[in-house]
Amino acid sequence: MKKLLIFTFNRAEFGFLKPLIEGLEKNKKKIKYKLFVGGTHFDKLFGNTFKEIDQLKYLQYNKLFLLDNNKQYKVEKSIKKIDSVIKNFKPDL
Repeated sequence: MKKLLIFTFNRAEFGFLKPLIEGLEKNKKKIKYKLFVGGTHFDKLFGNTFKEIDQLKYLQYNKLFLLDNNKQYKVEKSIKKIDSVIKNFKPDL
C-alpha cells in the first residue's frame, strides 16, 4: 500500500485537490493518505473555508496553524507536528 501526505492552504488549490482526494477515497485499499489543512482555510478574512472541507463528511484532516490569533507565526510548532506525522506515517510521497 502506498502512503501519501497532502497539504492544502487555500480554497483555490483545494479545488484542484478535491477530485484527487475523491479518487483516493475510492481506492483506500491501494493508497492511504493524510490531509493537512492550514493557511487561509482558517482565516476569517478569506471566509473560513475549512467549513467547506468539514462538509465533506468522509474527509478526515489534521489542522495546521501557522499563525495564532494575534497573527504571530507558530512555524516551529507546525513543523514539529508535520515531523511527527512523517515519522509515524512514513509516507511514500
